[in-house]
Amino acid sequence: MRAAHLFSSAVLVGLLAFFPGSRPMQAAEPGKTPWNHSLDDALAQAGERNLPVLAIFTGSDWCPHCRTLDEKILRTSPFLDWAADRVVLLEIDLPQEGITRQTRLERSRVCLSYGVKSFPSVVLIGPDGGKLFSHSGYQGESMPLWLDMVAEHLPATPPAAAVAAKADSTDLPTAPATQAAASNAAANASPSRSSPGAFKAAVATAKASNRPLLVVVSKPGNSTADHHSTTLLGDPDFQALAEEHFVVAAVPSDAEEDREEVGRLLGGAELPEDAVELVVTIDGETPVFSQSGRQPASRVVTGLRRFLTARAAARRDAVRR
Repeated sequence: MRAAHLFSSAVLVGLLAFFPGSRPMQAAEPGKTPWNHSLDDALAQAGERNLPVLAIFTGSDWCPHCRTLDEKILRTSPFLDWAADRVVLLEIDLPQEGITRQTRLERSRVCLSYGVKSFPSVVLIGPDGGKLFSHSGYQGESMPLWLDMVAEHLPATPPAAAVAAKADSTDLPTAPATQAAASNAAANASPSRSSPGAFKAAVATAKASNRPLLVVVSKPGNSTADHHSTTLLGDPDFQALAEEHFVVAAVPSDAEEDREEVGRLLGGAELPEDAVELVVTIDGETPVFSQSGRQPASRVVTGLRRFLTARAAARRDAVRR
């Protein structure tokens, strides 16, 4: 197989085959930040520590750029020191050999959910599961330069004491300190999980930014619904459209604090267990557009574009009158 690190040509072809004996991941030194291999475990730690997840997507036994990134940055003590108080580390490794078919499928779904198509890729993920930033490839950048790229998108500043301690021992970059930077990162993320009261907060944000609110509703805990919503919210085309035109809120259908408002948007109908419903509202009370989130992301994006086109035409007609 050629050394090119295209996900579509190398990883997807290997989905249905597995082989023994991959290179084991190098263990972190004692006291260093550990690497997770499960998205769920990483998100659980991120929620507990209120930190983003720094996910590295790699092909450990076939991707030369992945190995270079690994050796020059990811397994070094300075990087692990930098990461300790700033991120939860996650490695999604899709080697040619050494993992089971089930593991390969599970990790491939994570790649698809976050739009990863080439290796190595780095994705910064919020504690709610939403993608904050992504970058593919590695061209031999120095550690400070590579970390500057990541740190620019960190959604919050680490505790002041931790930052001061790190400043004494290293000149590696810290996260943006301003509230505006944190707010912008949060607004541009497409969340796959939301906290109670998320709907009301999203309505206020939508009104303040004069954008329609796009609500993604599903029942929590259903694996099918979780897969569809995560895949949609991680799709790059959906994210680009949402960032430009909408405020997005992923809301559990049975969230106690939002039950009445969400029920109104759904027309009082009970949402099926495995359903994902997208509803657009201008005022937070009246649905003006809806479609199923179980469709391929490309169809969802096409439907939303048609809504935006029709809305723009209606507004032009209103001005002419």
